[in-house]
Amino acid sequence: MKRLDQQLLDTLESVLRLGRFDRAAELVRLSRPMANVVLARLRRTFDDELLVRTANGMIELTARALQLPAPMRALLERIGEIFRASTGFEPAFCDDIFAIAASDYALAVLAPPLAARMAELAPRAALAFAPLPARLERRALESDGLDLALGAAVPRAQRVASQRLLDERFCCVVRKHHPRVQRRLGARQYAAEAHLVYGGGARATDAAAADPGSRRRVGMRVPNFLLVPEIVARTDLVATLPERFARLHAGRLGLAVLPAPVKLAGFSLWQAWHAARTDDAAHQWLRGLVCEVAAEL
Repeated sequence: MKRLDQQLLDTLESVLRLGRFDRAAELVRLSRPMANVVLARLRRTFDDELLVRTANGMIELTARALQLPAPMRALLERIGEIFRASTGFEPAFCDDIFAIAASDYALAVLAPPLAARMAELAPRAALAFAPLPARLERRALESDGLDLALGAAVPRAQRVASQRLLDERFCCVVRKHHPRVQRRLGARQYAAEAHLVYGGGARATDAAAADPGSRRRVGMRVPNFLLVPEIVARTDLVATLPERFARLHAGRLGLAVLPAPVKLAGFSLWQAWHAARTDDAAHQWLRGLVCEVAAEL
């Protein structure tokens, strides 16, 4: 049999599983010209058409192709073992479920791009997010099956490792056609306007970044900050939000993002994990991926 590279193997496995070459090519991210090249190589390799068009226009697997699925799956599994043994970890073969406890802020800002990057690099793996407890204990990272915790508060314990991902600051948001606030928000007007504030504590942004709204004129209060942009877009309320989160929604909702006219302490987002996982190859890859995604925010 002629030499099979990983691209051919991945494509063939997908063809045999789906029964359709177009879907298989899409799954392994091949352009249409490259897909045709790969199909031609597969046909030459197995000396068989593999896929044929029937009289009614449908595409079907040939008899030769129908004999391949079970052996191909076994071969792919064996190749995966070889890859993992030689490199320590191969994302394309990873089928792990990574459990992550995350704050509202981390879920809103980091989870979407992380999921997209995970789907691209490790399509067989999965992410399982859970709320970050108000107080994350070391034993949760050790015994609750958590791979990572993402938040502002890091457990202070001997067996917990951590890494700072980014620094965040607060800004103010109003709807673009606010009757009194346009390009600038001064301290006096900031104090005079009605504010949309959200409940403090770990589930607002993080324990170290609870909404600093206790001294403002409260026009409305909500349990957490996730709905704040939608409400601000439909009212004359002013809100104080983490800047990255605010900018995620500003264009879509027509919000103006303004510097906070008063000094507000920001916060940092951290990833924390049990030290026993520090040298695990899959865990190292996950932490690196989280760090890369955070750096691009």
